[in-house]
Amino acid sequence: MFAAPDIAPIAGAARETILPQNITDAIAPITWIAGGLYVLAVAALALYGLHSLWLLALFLRHRRAAAAQAAHEAATPLPPDGELPHVLIQLPVFNERDVVVRVLEAVSRLDWPKDRLHIQLLDDSTDDSVLIGRTAVASLQARGLDAVSLHRTDRTGYKAGALENGMKSCDAPFIAIFDADFIPEPDFLRIAIKPLLADPGLALVQGRWEHCNRRDNILTQAQAVGIDGHFAVEQGARAWSGLPMNFNGTCGLWRRSAIIDAGGWEHDTLTEDMDLSYRAQLVGWRCTYRIGLGVPGEVPADVNAWRSQQFRWAKGSIQTAIKLLPRVWRSSWGMHAKLCSTLHMTHYLVHPLILLSLFCAPLALLLVDQGSIPTWVLMLGIASFLIGASAPIAVYIVSQLTLHGRAGWRNLRALPILAAIGTGIAISNATAVWQAVRGKQSAFVRTPKAGSSGTGSYRARAHSGLPEALCALWAIVGMTVGFIGAHTWITPLLAIYLSGFAWMSFHCVRERRARMQSMAKPAAPAVVAEVPAETVAAQPA
Repeated sequence: MFAAPDIAPIAGAARETILPQNITDAIAPITWIAGGLYVLAVAALALYGLHSLWLLALFLRHRRAAAAQAAHEAATPLPPDGELPHVLIQLPVFNERDVVVRVLEAVSRLDWPKDRLHIQLLDDSTDDSVLIGRTAVASLQARGLDAVSLHRTDRTGYKAGALENGMKSCDAPFIAIFDADFIPEPDFLRIAIKPLLADPGLALVQGRWEHCNRRDNILTQAQAVGIDGHFAVEQGARAWSGLPMNFNGTCGLWRRSAIIDAGGWEHDTLTEDMDLSYRAQLVGWRCTYRIGLGVPGEVPADVNAWRSQQFRWAKGSIQTAIKLLPRVWRSSWGMHAKLCSTLHMTHYLVHPLILLSLFCAPLALLLVDQGSIPTWVLMLGIASFLIGASAPIAVYIVSQLTLHGRAGWRNLRALPILAAIGTGIAISNATAVWQAVRGKQSAFVRTPKAGSSGTGSYRARAHSGLPEALCALWAIVGMTVGFIGAHTWITPLLAIYLSGFAWMSFHCVRERRARMQSMAKPAAPAVVAEVPAETVAAQPA
């Protein structure tokens, strides 16, 4: 297929093939296909890595101007309290008995005139948290706050449906949204409202997620580093350079008219937040982000809860991409915005690509063993791996140093675990992507929260960890092929895959075993229940 001068022997490569020649010849077409797919997979992963590096460059270019703008806003006084706009606080909840009181207390402390602050508890719950929420709302009312609990027995549209329903009951021009596990600081509204008052073309001010349970365990530490990378670098880069950005579903202040102009809340995807924010920007509104507007919240403290959250994000992002990318490419946006939007909405394709590269790697190594790989292909593969692996690390390092200074180095000790879980989640997220591509609808499964007690009343569905174990074994096969053929240069990539899938499998098995042991104990008031009423098929919009 390639002329002899194009072939470069690989350093350390074995002169004889690993398999008998007759078998090597028989599977030659398969190995060539696998080799081609492997190159395509790692090249695509490198493309997403280059996108991350580009966002990092944009962040570094604009961060000083963004800091100066934030300082100017801080020095600019707000109008007198009597002239401030009415603000609606929406708190969408579903069976959040462990955190509903905490979030209501937090929003009750917001520094805003009581006669201009309206609080809605948008409650779709099916358990005793309905009564808990109503009691907490009554307490706020007794303190002179305009608070109401809106309970739905029909969960049509899930979170988006609840937000849409709440807007019908209040016409406040600005709407702040907080998920139940977040704890906004009292000055949130006074900081977030300033850009909206100064710029009538602004639709949204997005705050930054902080992590009140960062130190709970190694999983929460790793997640915190990953989320910091998104909020400290990626969101800032997009907002400050004029690129389209997404609403993160919570900790944001919306202009009501922008929501209406965008077509309102729609619930045909699992990421109604990304969907709405992109639709608003497509009709001419702009969104922005304030890195100093931090809001503490919880990250999932166990693997199964995290998998459930990631599944929803992955599926919803691809659903939104399928829905909106045709409109993006037909829009008047420049090529830069169109490309970055495409890579943004399709980012979860990295997980099918990870699986594809894993499955093809051992077979592709057979081509290397035969000396059938051209030099440029080998160089492309090595460069793609280096870019794909180094780009996220660079983003995480910069984000930790930006947010925490020298103390950020301590947080970076969780990087190996973050790399492992980012790989180990590939099967679950690839399944989510496949369901989105097929158009399969599913319920909006909210992420279980623990609250201040540290032990939540609900848990996500447990997983066996068997698929991840099989992927770990296949990575071992690939490493073995590499070592036998003296191709140790591929070991780092397969070692990442091995550690990621083995880590995920181990923790799935451990959590499943702990769940079974707790269920085997005699019934007691503290027994943790499964998340109820979340297996109903989603209703298309």
